[in-house]
Amino acid sequence: MAGLAVIGVNNVTGRAAGRSVVARLVIGAEEPSERIVESCLVNIENRNRYAQAGAGAKREAAVTLVQLMSPMTPHLSEDLWSMLGQDGLVATAKWPVADPAMLVDDTITMPIQINGKRRAEISVPPTMGKDEVEEKALEVDAVQKALNGATPKKVIVVPGRIVNVVI
Repeated sequence: MAGLAVIGVNNVTGRAAGRSVVARLVIGAEEPSERIVESCLVNIENRNRYAQAGAGAKREAAVTLVQLMSPMTPHLSEDLWSMLGQDGLVATAKWPVADPAMLVDDTITMPIQINGKRRAEISVPPTMGKDEVEEKALEVDAVQKALNGATPKKVIVVPGRIVNVVI
């Protein structure tokens, strides 16, 4: 499967992160909604533009991007395909295959609310327990600043969703 070199997707770097985005796009492209596909294509292009990757990885990403946009923009895609030096037609090229392993998130981002207002966020593994999430949330600078040395009245952790700290 072709991949992208991307920095900062789910706290994973390099081609694995890019392949996660591509896997999500391939799944999205197989669904009827063009808005999903267009959104993913723009997402890939933006991430690729600001990636700190080598030229080879960015080129690989561009080839994949052209393949994925070809059903919606066939003429433009054929021109870009030839500019990228690819053989044959993009319409006859092998479609990228989504790797199901790339669809699993290594980390999730959970917002932290203090007295009902979002003040920070943490990235944690999706399998992390409530107690560990609570401990990590209470270590965040914004929470420490709000607590000002006091102990919170209540900490509510909704696994995989949000942390609420009541002062």
